[in-house]
Amino acid sequence: MNKYILDEVYEGMAKILIIRSLANNISLTSYKPILKPVFYNPFMRYSRTIDTFLLKIFSTELKNGLICDLLSATGIRGIRYYLESNIDRVKVIFNDANPVAYNLVRKNILRNKIKRCEVYNFHANFLLIFYKYIRRKRFSVIDIDPFGSPIKFIGLALGSINNRGLIFVTSTDLAVLMGVYPQKCSRKYMAISFKSDFSREIALRILLGYIAREAAKHDIIIQPLLSYSIKHFIRICIRIMYDGLNVSKFLAKNIGYIIYCNKCGFRKYREKIDIFFCPLCGQKILWGGPLWIGNIGNKDIVRKITNYVKDVQYISEKEKDFLSNMLEKMYFDQESIEPYYTTDGLSSLYKINEPSLDKLIYNLREKGYIAAKTHFSPKGFKTNAAIDFIIKLFN
Repeated sequence: MNKYILDEVYEGMAKILIIRSLANNISLTSYKPILKPVFYNPFMRYSRTIDTFLLKIFSTELKNGLICDLLSATGIRGIRYYLESNIDRVKVIFNDANPVAYNLVRKNILRNKIKRCEVYNFHANFLLIFYKYIRRKRFSVIDIDPFGSPIKFIGLALGSINNRGLIFVTSTDLAVLMGVYPQKCSRKYMAISFKSDFSREIALRILLGYIAREAAKHDIIIQPLLSYSIKHFIRICIRIMYDGLNVSKFLAKNIGYIIYCNKCGFRKYREKIDIFFCPLCGQKILWGGPLWIGNIGNKDIVRKITNYVKDVQYISEKEKDFLSNMLEKMYFDQESIEPYYTTDGLSSLYKINEPSLDKLIYNLREKGYIAAKTHFSPKGFKTNAAIDFIIKLFN
């Protein structure tokens, strides 16, 4: 470790060492994980705070549990889970294949006085195999936070989790999932994607659908607890339940497709592909999927996390304000199965002036429709109003 310059960072209740730069003074402060021997992204503190509060909600169920921080890097996630989730007698398993990260995690564990833990220097999938087949233990929580796609870890993680356990998944593979590279999406996620003004939600639902289909191979049903996508990443938390008798029925209900008309903007999630031309304008439609068409989370969980954010003392007012604003927009999204629209996307499509988002939502509600901002886009909104009526309000 002596060839690296270390900085101390405070996050939540944790204080950790991070690698600032190489000894030859090459700056590593930009978002380029490949340049850093051990990566730490300060923006992800918001996600880590949300996740610790989510674990806190399930602290009673997770008592005496094993938490697996599969790709630990600095160890910040596992450390915060241990310090902040209030899970009685929890034990955290840290792991990173990078020997520099392994040594840094050990330092950070000592700095934070983490007593119930183990640290490994294994390939991530080997750790899961090691615990399941050699240690004969399953995890209560598995956190998968890679740079890029998580798919190579999903199968073994699903086979290494307890019934009713939680799996957290991050993906930064957004270009593939959002339709920039549709052939790669088809190959990696076995789903068709396309570019649109609501691609971020399609990306999240493709990933969630992929996980659900992989889970079905293990006779597992997934229950999305919280899902969101901001900046460069998608973050999903699911609870898993072993239920081989109902897996097929579950998939039939929750896996489907998105249909989209790029001429008039019509969009809809459907259980099967049974429409080939737009019902509004007659244009041939685009379709994507298979993907998840059920709820992406639980409103009650968002409400509880919001209350924790208000009450907790160890995060800054700036962080509280950011999280409160984000959670407010995430609340409606969790149980909405309408694709979102964007004011700039529709104004560009119809060559009309872009209205105020707040005014548009107000007018939709005045007309008796459900309408709310979405966290997926700063100019995005969700509503049960038809596209032709929305455009009338634009004018």
